[in-house]
Amino acid sequence: MGIYIIKRLLFFIPTLIIVISILFVIKSSLPGDPVEDYLSSISETNADSEFYLTDYNKIATKMGLNKPPFYFSISPSHYPDNLYEIIPIAARNHKIKELKKQGFSWPSFKWHGSGNQFHVWFGSLFRGDLGLSIIDNKKVVNKIGKALKWSLLLMFISLFLSIALSIPLGLWLSAEGNRGIKSFVEKLSFFVYTIPLFWLCLLAVLYLTSGHYGFKLFPSIGFDPSIGRLDFWEAIGRYGNKLVLPAICWTLHTLVYIMMQFKSSINQERGLDYVTTAYAKGLSKKTATRKHVFKNALLPMITLFAGSIPGALAGSVVIETIFNIPGMGRLLINSIASVDWNVVMGISIIIAIVTMLSYLIADILYTYANPKIRFD
Repeated sequence: MGIYIIKRLLFFIPTLIIVISILFVIKSSLPGDPVEDYLSSISETNADSEFYLTDYNKIATKMGLNKPPFYFSISPSHYPDNLYEIIPIAARNHKIKELKKQGFSWPSFKWHGSGNQFHVWFGSLFRGDLGLSIIDNKKVVNKIGKALKWSLLLMFISLFLSIALSIPLGLWLSAEGNRGIKSFVEKLSFFVYTIPLFWLCLLAVLYLTSGHYGFKLFPSIGFDPSIGRLDFWEAIGRYGNKLVLPAICWTLHTLVYIMMQFKSSINQERGLDYVTTAYAKGLSKKTATRKHVFKNALLPMITLFAGSIPGALAGSVVIETIFNIPGMGRLLINSIASVDWNVVMGISIIIAIVTMLSYLIADILYTYANPKIRFD
């Protein structure tokens, strides 16, 4: 098992490189000028100012934008080798337009070595440096780290409740008896699951946090702006009650799907030959379910649980935006709206890493759910 885990961890490296490469291509293809965005966030210097070009060149050199984008390039032969040294970027793009007017020429392969933007960016990522946010000039790592704590706390509460409730409910629904009550529970569950998550959250906010439209059972949404100056656990102590309603909404939406899948898995296992053999040996349905069916029915559920972790991080965008929770999902939406691509890329990388780790954990759990499984 240890060798298998090491192999999987080593396999993460090329996978992560591919993900980072795709994100770099997306980042390089985005419109706008990152240097101008950065300068506008830290000063109000006008583009016509005599100091603007000096500051621009200094920041562009620091970002590595005066270097070629990759280790090699294929471009028309009449393009100069030092084209990417033209700064500002607007002047470079203007030069490229002029070169395109010269017509067709044979492609030329140019090798740039390690002095390129991707190498600089990948090296900074390897050192844990995701750059600076253009919004407040803070380190992206620190901004994501603070937001990630809220997202992970809410996610683990919701997933724990979903798993803890879905398994016994799935077993109860798959058992015999009380068909009328179980049929009602299933129909109600399907009704809840068909409601989109954002609509469920909006209904909860409208009818459960305001006495004007419904019952004020939960505190109003939103956090005080001063929360950014508080320690995380101090903020939890002061505003933790505001996580109850979003946790309930998230749990309800996840619980129904896992519960019905587990019920289906239980019923499928009960129809297999080994269960019939267990009955023939004199085991009762309850004993056969506890000793054999339950463990085997858990195997597909482990995959489902593993997929729920990155899915929950992605779904946090809806929850945190509606309930105004200072988590990673809301940070992602705000960063996209503010064209803060360093933060967006950092969050995307974290989600990719969490996805790979969650499926590795699922593989490890397989061996505990069924000791006969070996990955050697």
